Amino acid sequence: MAYSPIEQGKLVRNRKLVDFAERHGMTPATAALAWLLAHDDIIVIPKTSHRGRLRENLAALEIRLTTAQLAELDRLFPPPKGPRPLEML
Repeated sequence: MAYSPIEQGKLVRNRKLVDFAERHGMTPATAALAWLLAHDDIIVIPKTSHRGRLRENLAALEIRLTTAQLAELDRLFPPPKGPRPLEML
């Protein structure tokens, strides 16, 4: 479970995600949310109080990442190799 899945803005500035999003015509936040939405075992509850970010969040509902795009994101952001403590924000 993650209350801050975009890491309070750190993830959307990650160069790998920014490059991926630019190549595929989406914002980094939209790409991250679309990746989460593509997984049946993840519940996504985005929150924002800014209209522009709300539009980005809603745009993620319209994106269907291809198998190749999902595989690329999985390569760019592999899961941890084992347990690790949660970061305190």
